Amino acid sequence: MSIENRLTVLEAQVVQLINERAQEPESVRILRARTNSNHGAVMGELGGLHADIQDLRAGQARLETGQEKLRADVQDLRAGQARLEAGHARLEAGHARLETGQAELRTDVTALQQGQVAIMEKLAEILSKLP
Repeated sequence: MSIENRLTVLEAQVVQLINERAQEPESVRILRARTNSNHGAVMGELGGLHADIQDLRAGQARLETGQEKLRADVQDLRAGQARLEAGHARLEAGHARLETGQAELRTDVTALQQGQVAIMEKLAEILSKLP
């Protein structure tokens, strides 16, 4: 069938549809108008829902990105906590060494004081023997 024939057939169908609709009762035309209006409203709502779905998907993607960032932050915090605990253990060990050194110094000071007393006594004894 040629394009011209197809166009002729389509034109005839359109004319027939227009004539049929012109002969429809008023109640059918009103019903058709309501149906068309409702169809438009439904399509509008569907468009709105589609936009809402797109927004939800974008929000979900942002949440997932945020969740990944939070997981990385938690890993960083755990690593930092481990470093702090290791540093704290080193500080406690250093503190224990300082206390040990301090006790050793006290012992040495006591020994030096006792030695000094002994030397002073010996010196006093020697000086007392001198004429």
